[in-house]
Amino acid sequence: MKKLFITCFVFLCTLTAVNAIGFNDAIGKSAEKPALIFVYAKWAPDYQVHLANFNRLKQELGAEVNYVDMDISNPGNSEAADFNKKYYVYPNLPYVIMLRSGGNVCRYIPNECSKDYSCSKAKVSAFLKK
Repeated sequence: MKKLFITCFVFLCTLTAVNAIGFNDAIGKSAEKPALIFVYAKWAPDYQVHLANFNRLKQELGAEVNYVDMDISNPGNSEAADFNKKYYVYPNLPYVIMLRSGGNVCRYIPNECSKDYSCSKAKVSAFLKK
């Protein structure tokens, strides 16, 4: 049992690191590869459900997408603070943004959809096909 727990823990730690980059890098690199940005605050309603769905997308999509986890409630994260000043997202947390073409093509997965894995996956799949 202990070995299984350690294996799962290592897998989850590895999973969260898949192509994890910052928001500004994601915009710049979205010309080469689309980006999924999970915008959240740990105190937001259903945060754990959204996080589990985002991590599942990471696992299934792998390296074809860049991933950004942005905790905008973290006062030490200047990138998140700048993002929140520009887009003022606090009332709508958590949600997912999809970027492509240097940030020129952007789609938003609303809170209710990002809570539902099948809805999230359908939106991301459709975005990646265009």
